[in-house]
Amino acid sequence: GKIGISLATPLGFASPIWPASGLALGWVLLYGWRLLPGVLLGSLFINLDTVIHATGLSLFEVNWIKPVLSGAGAAAQAFIGVWLIRRYVGINLAFEEPEVVIKTLVLGGLVATLTNATWSELVLSWGEEVSSERWLQNWFIWWIGDSIGVIIFTPLVLVWNPQSPFFDRSRALIV
Repeated sequence: GKIGISLATPLGFASPIWPASGLALGWVLLYGWRLLPGVLLGSLFINLDTVIHATGLSLFEVNWIKPVLSGAGAAAQAFIGVWLIRRYVGINLAFEEPEVVIKTLVLGGLVATLTNATWSELVLSWGEEVSSERWLQNWFIWWIGDSIGVIIFTPLVLVWNPQSPFFDRSRALIV
């Protein structure tokens, strides 16, 4: 038998690194809740594209319920991440103090990402996309992909955004 865990999930819904999670969290942290509908729509269109390529169906033949629900999970994850960070870290995300960096990455990258991994795996297991034997493996891949996306890309959004009040070119180059 083959030993090891595959990093592939059914229909390609999860990835070992998902930059969109980190980008969504960073942008919503900087510009507020009004960006959450964009997170939902972005996730919806990515999920629809995944289903269309996996099934060969057209945009109008695909059942939109699961992609919409999964998109809602992505928006909820960004919402929860921002809420946790603002509640327990504060609004000043200058990323100058190690405590701020660590709390932000733990709350946004390890805790909040439990939201979409759990929600979307439940949505997918509602049908035949995820077998009960692979549920935990798929959930873990989803969570890791979102977590790594947040840990890598959220700090880049916060530090490299020239519109941010915390932007400093020399510090951004170091990061």
